[in-house]
Amino acid sequence: MDRARTDRMSAAPGASGIVGLAVAQPGADPGTDLPRIAQGALVHHAARALVVDSADIVVRDDPQAHGDGCVCAPGNLMDPPFAPSPGEFRPWLDGFSSALVLQVDRPADSFRQGEPGWACRLKAIRNDGDYEALHETWTGLHDAIMWTERELFRAGYYLSVGFGALTCTLCNTCDVSRLCKFPYRARPSIEAVGVDVDATLQQLGLEAEQGAVLTGVVLAV
Repeated sequence: MDRARTDRMSAAPGASGIVGLAVAQPGADPGTDLPRIAQGALVHHAARALVVDSADIVVRDDPQAHGDGCVCAPGNLMDPPFAPSPGEFRPWLDGFSSALVLQVDRPADSFRQGEPGWACRLKAIRNDGDYEALHETWTGLHDAIMWTERELFRAGYYLSVGFGALTCTLCNTCDVSRLCKFPYRARPSIEAVGVDVDATLQQLGLEAEQGAVLTGVVLAV
């Protein structure tokens, strides 16, 4: 393998000189590959899958995972303060020109993705009857995100990475004193890295209906 290609494969998005196609295998065609993979996500749990400009993903400085006066102990390696901060996420996002936004429909309830204090709220409803349906929808989105990320990698987009919704539920409890049990499957949510869910959906022309959907994103190229 030539040195130039090795540099392209190992470079991190956001690094000096990195542009969109620098993270794709030579010969990859985003104009064809991304719509094809988005279409495939529709048969892998996603209700909607859109190819978008990564610049339309809005990042705020404070993920607001916990409410005012919260006394919750850190409970998940995919949540703040363990997830990448907005300041760490922005350079990655800036290194990508395109992304796939995936949505999975779910039964409406009083919980809305991206609202302040989402980590506290999730802990409060874990023993609720509504949580089972929420978990099932989370699993569907997670599977769609993982499938999309994997297909992008297979198509030559080496640095594609997915972000789900809410918090990771691969384990019943997360021991933050130890390394993640599922490092190849666990992903932070878009909320955890500071994405403003409502502002992003508005930017994309998607309705942020109360409790109607869960949204995730896969940075592509």
